[in-house]
Amino acid sequence: MSGQKKFLFKNEFPIGNQSLISGSDVKKLKTKLMNLYKNLTVNDLDVVFNKKKDVGQVKLLNKINIYTHQGDPILFEYLDKLYPSIYMLWKIPNMLPRIQVHAGVFQYISGGADLMLAGCVDANEIPKEKNQIVSVVIRDQLYPISIGYTLQDQSNPDPSLGGKIASFLHLIDDKLYNYGSKKLPDDFITKIDQSYQVEKQSEPSDTTTTTTTTNTSTDNQPNIESSVDENNNNTNNTNNEQQEISIEDMDKILMFSFLGAIKKGIKDNDLPMVLKTVFNKYIVYYTPIGMGVDEVNLKKSSYKKVSVFLKEMESKGLIQLVEESPGNIELSRIYRNHPEYIKFKPFEMTRGLQLEQQLHEMENLKIQEQDQSQTFGNTSGDFIPIKSITEVYSVPKPLIPWSDNQNYLSFSKIQAIIQKYIQENNLDKQANMELDPLLFGLVSNEKFSTPVQWSKSVYYQKLKEILKIHLELTRELTVGEDIQVRPYELIEVSCKKSSNKFVIEVKNLENFFIPIKEMAQEGMKHFSASTTIKEMKNNKNILKIQGRSTDRVIGYIIGKYKIPKKYIINR
Repeated sequence: MSGQKKFLFKNEFPIGNQSLISGSDVKKLKTKLMNLYKNLTVNDLDVVFNKKKDVGQVKLLNKINIYTHQGDPILFEYLDKLYPSIYMLWKIPNMLPRIQVHAGVFQYISGGADLMLAGCVDANEIPKEKNQIVSVVIRDQLYPISIGYTLQDQSNPDPSLGGKIASFLHLIDDKLYNYGSKKLPDDFITKIDQSYQVEKQSEPSDTTTTTTTTNTSTDNQPNIESSVDENNNNTNNTNNEQQEISIEDMDKILMFSFLGAIKKGIKDNDLPMVLKTVFNKYIVYYTPIGMGVDEVNLKKSSYKKVSVFLKEMESKGLIQLVEESPGNIELSRIYRNHPEYIKFKPFEMTRGLQLEQQLHEMENLKIQEQDQSQTFGNTSGDFIPIKSITEVYSVPKPLIPWSDNQNYLSFSKIQAIIQKYIQENNLDKQANMELDPLLFGLVSNEKFSTPVQWSKSVYYQKLKEILKIHLELTRELTVGEDIQVRPYELIEVSCKKSSNKFVIEVKNLENFFIPIKEMAQEGMKHFSASTTIKEMKNNKNILKIQGRSTDRVIGYIIGKYKIPKKYIINR
């Protein structure tokens, strides 16, 4: 594997093109996989590929290809070789040779470290040959957490590698994983949690001594086992102090854990998120220390179900839930300006402490090493939720002195300026108004000769018709931001037929500050369709989505970006 790199998806990846592949190409893909991974069967691939659903191909500018299916990246092609993603390995867990590691090792792998011999549970599991593709799993567990390749031939170890076993291409929580649904197997968290406890309780008494000896010859790697034992002491102490909790106290713990999850764990670009993930991956991990429990327990609360609890949080105005289909409820928005959210101060937590440290390290890594190029599908996004949209007109030059030098005003304010001008210059004739050269010039291109009286209603109607060609839109951002102006052009959504396929075209998104690249990436998953961006000469872009359901696209724009329906036209 000459030229092999580590952690291919540590940073946002630049996308060149997205499209669906034909049925014949899917068959070729399956054949290539079975030739490459001899233990794969047709039944295995049928578990991964739903024949009724399309397979997408995402070509990255860095020459890596990603194959997606039902909203998840299932394969990636690098240096002309196909590799399964974490999502595919969760469906075929034994597809690759597996190396079991101790529970505390993942924090080092996710930080960019290679796998060391000291972190492996059983050296006999390590493939003997160099450059073997392997998956890594937590001890005694089913689901892999990373995919990589071995670094040396075990029959002839390389002393210069200092005990390094494998490097990694892709792992849970990297950008490829985040490109997918981030939906964990139902028992994923529980199994890892249980293995963590069983492993620590079953470690032999001389573990620390053995590891320390190994570390002497492994280039000063962190003492993984020692740190796991130290955490074990803390956990056991907590277990010993466990006591019976009342329903009221469990409700308080649940509330605290929830606030910790939405304030420290869940980011806006993680949304929408299914409720099971909200609870298993975040709320559970933000259980507070010192309140008599190891883990929040819904069954011991008054809510009993996570959906009941989160609906209560929605009624308080902390979050917003959406139900795409009956029973399929997702967390879609967190209201971070809510008083209860703002005043909440998280303190030291059990599992949340470790998670918070990992997130902090990942954020620092992103700041230090983030690719500066524009990235397609960057869901951190440039979009700021709209506070208001106002229809304004370009103020006619003769009225600028009376408008406090503002170039754009609503028609009612322009009308108020004219009314003030009329009164100050004694031009008010009850229902009528006398037109002087300034007022006459606003509604006519003819040369002014003598004063004439017009009905006020007729004059203002004529003025509005003339100003309409100068109609603009302003979007007011959050408090303290400048008001920005865009041309008055509606978002156009239309459906066209091309080469026996229907394609939806969306125009003028930039006028409403909608990041077109973000919508292209999210749209590919939301609509299960290929998306492309057509660049126009006038610096405007057209988003193309394969399909014909324009109403669904319009509903997505209204719901996701809060654009009023009157500013979207279905052609």
